[in-house]
Amino acid sequence: EEHSAFDGPDFDPIAFINTHFPTEQSLANMEVVMGRLRLKIRKIDDETAKIVRTQAAVREQGNEELDAAKKHIAELFAKIHDIKDRADASERTVQEICRDIQTLDYAKKHLGEAVDTLKKLRTSVSALELLDAAMDSRDYSKAAQVVHGLRGTLPHFEQFRDIPKVRELLDKSHDMEKLLEKFVIDDFQMVDPLANSRSFVRLQSACLVAEALGPDVL
Repeated sequence: EEHSAFDGPDFDPIAFINTHFPTEQSLANMEVVMGRLRLKIRKIDDETAKIVRTQAAVREQGNEELDAAKKHIAELFAKIHDIKDRADASERTVQEICRDIQTLDYAKKHLGEAVDTLKKLRTSVSALELLDAAMDSRDYSKAAQVVHGLRGTLPHFEQFRDIPKVRELLDKSHDMEKLLEKFVIDDFQMVDPLANSRSFVRLQSACLVAEALGPDVL
């Protein structure tokens, strides 16, 4: 009841004293009342200290939990940045691989073209050697076959005419065709109507050469 009286917003200490000591005779009980008040004060002090300790513990726990939360958030951000860095690194790696693949495809394509060109070059050189041999023996049938083959491969080398060896090859082929053309024209001009059948067979083969060289030969 006394605790309730102290806690009230309208607590009046004078009224409290008058209530407990209404008369002069009641002052004889002052020590008893003071003892009760001291006990009550001690109890209030203990409760206050307990509340303060509790609040301090709660505050400390709250600070620890706040620090832990901050630490977890920092770790989370670090992991997010690490994942982003890894993703960026992976993207760069993929782009580099794609560029390497494109470069290899480009190199492979041009390497294939280079190999094809070398094959055609070797074939053309061999063909000119065969043509030279066929012209020496006046084997027009063989020469016609070789000319047909050369007409299919040599135009490929026109784009490389600036290269000395290629220009030499093209010029040699042109000169040999001109010489072959002269052989054919000479044979037709020298034809003898009374010649044997072997001469006419050679002239038939010469016609194959004329056809291979083009319509301007005869």
